[in-house]
Order: sequence, then structure tokens, then C-alpha cells
Amino acid sequence: MKKFTLVLLSLLTLLPLGAWAEVGTTRIIGGVVYVYDTSNSTALVNMVDPSVLSAEIPAEITVQIGGEDQVFKVTSFLNNALKSCSSLKSLTIGENIGSIPTGLFKDCSALQTLTIKKTSMLSGLNINFIQSALNAELCIISGGLRYYHHGAWNSSGNYFSVGDGSRGYGYDAVTRDGDELKVLEKVCNIPVTTIADNAFYGTAFGCSISIPKSITTITSLSFVSNKLKSFSVASDNANYKDMGGCYSQRKIII
Repeated sequence: MKKFTLVLLSLLTLLPLGAWAEVGTTRIIGGVVYVYDTSNSTALVNMVDPSVLSAEIPAEITVQIGGEDQVFKVTSFLNNALKSCSSLKSLTIGENIGSIPTGLFKDCSALQTLTIKKTSMLSGLNINFIQSALNAELCIISGGLRYYHHGAWNSSGNYFSVGDGSRGYGYDAVTRDGDELKVLEKVCNIPVTTIADNAFYGTAFGCSISIPKSITTITSLSFVSNKLKSFSVASDNANYKDMGGCYSQRKIII
């Protein structure tokens, strides 16, 4: 950390003048450098220690100023905040981050899991922000569900699945119990088409789940031994229909 702090101080001397660049308005928390603005109580992610394997960007940070705690909402990333983060495997982005700069992940070749707390942000993201991460098997977590990418990023046939039992134990779909789970139609404008094998095996206790029209594949093992409270399918799903808390295929093609 001492080496990282020295590097940080060197970099800060190169920043432009203004509220965001004042050395006195920076804080390092968990290997992440935040620059906060007292005029509007917001903070941005300035840079992440290139040596960290996992980083979590919270919704807000607390800084003691003049002997009093002040809260700052973390609302954005500097464009090159993840520069040289080639070892970063896991990143969590808090719910107050409203957008992702294009190319933010250009150096994050090891990124395996990206958790986005603000689910609505996923619909506004496009493939360009993800492609630079290079890892075609990226897992994106949002809204209590794990979405796994399949295929090449620039392939016309690529898609996301909910869970991925084909990868073995621990690749189930659910990250929480007792809540409403809404499967997204698209993640980063890439369709979510599949509920994978064992996606809900022994999980989702007390949860309700809704399946969108984009789902074209539900396997015989997708919901084996699940603990769901209720189940619904979008009325415009051309492949499956809701049957009082169960599902059935609208048509079977052999």
C-alpha cells in the first residue's frame, strides 16, 4: 500500500486544477482512490490499485472532515480509473453509479465477475463497454441473479444464460433468498435466452420469479429441487406459458 500511495501522490500532481483535483479531497479505501466534492456531496472513482484482485465501489463513502463524518455519494468513474488493472477478477459497482465510461475495462483481461447494483443501468449499456474486457465467459450479477455470457462478444449468436450448471457446482443463478427475482430480457443489449441446468437447484427460498419473452430455452433440470414461492411467464413469450405457478412449452419441435 505504501508504494501505491506514493504513486497516487505522484499522479495527483498531474491532475488538472479544480475541486476534483485537490489533494485534500482524496481518500483511499480498500485499494480504491476516491475524489470527493464538498460542494455537492458526490465522489468519483479516480483510480484502483492495479494489484488488487477484487474491488467494491459502494453507493457512498464516509469521510471525516473537521471532526465530523460527511457522506458522499459515489456517482461516476474517471475514464481511466481501471488503467493497468490486469489482475482484477471481481468488481462490484454501487447503485449510485449512473453510467460506465466506454473503454473503462480495456485493461481488465482477468475480469470474471461484474456485479452491478443498479439493474436499470444494464439496459442502457451496450456491448462496447464490455468487449474490451476480453473475457468471453464473464458473469454479470444484478437484481439477485447471475447472468453468464456465451459465445464471442462480436458474434451474432452470443447470449446470456441465467446460471450455468455446465460449468459445475457453484454456478447457480441466485444470490439472495426471499425476494422477487425478475429475469432481464437483455444484459448490455445482448439477449438473455436460457435458464441453465441446475440454475435454481436448492436456492431461491421464498422467492418469486418472472420469466420474460426472451427466454427460449428452459431445460428439464433448470428448476430441479428449487425452493421458489411462485413462478410466472410473460404472456408474450412464444415458447412457454404460465400454468398457475408452473410452466409448459407452447410448442414442442422434434
